[in-house]
Amino acid sequence: MIIMKKSGPVICGCGLRYGIWDRSSWLTTYFLFFNISVYQGSLVLSFYWVFMVSGLFLTQKMIKKTNEITIILYGSILGAISILIFGLVDFVPIKLIFLAMNGFFISGISPMTMSISISQNPNRAGSITGFIIAFYLFGEILFQPLLGFFAEHLGKNSIIYIIIAGFIITMILSFLLFMTLRVKNKTRLIISSGFRKK
Repeated sequence: MIIMKKSGPVICGCGLRYGIWDRSSWLTTYFLFFNISVYQGSLVLSFYWVFMVSGLFLTQKMIKKTNEITIILYGSILGAISILIFGLVDFVPIKLIFLAMNGFFISGISPMTMSISISQNPNRAGSITGFIIAFYLFGEILFQPLLGFFAEHLGKNSIIYIIIAGFIITMILSFLLFMTLRVKNKTRLIISSGFRKK
């Protein structure tokens, strides 16, 4: 039951991108390494999500001037850079600044990924949505025990390396998705112009 033969790579790419992108629930465990209590870490997590919500308002304005995949690409790059700096510095106030920046930059990725996926075949929106959510759940199944293993055996601070790796992978997937859609759109324009000449 492949949803679309021609759009399969795009939808699968979106699914992979969706499945890897967020492991923020582990931040409370990570901050224990810096002597920040679970309660304080939960407040930090709420702080992070506040910036994600504020970033969505910017995404709504940006979508009028650009397109979904451009927002995903630049959001992925800036998100990867900010989470890398977050992981490298030990001074907690600086970490919080770059964590907030990360939440702000990646906020539009999830809705834009879903939008691209559904646009491949709007008549199968329900099936595509289920397909993308399945990828997200698969990501949870894969990463939860992996992060738990790292936290228990390599230390709570080791969690960040998995999160950074996830951001780098999703940045690469975003670039590949960007190039795939670019080629697909160019092909569509060439075919449509050919029909016009006829």
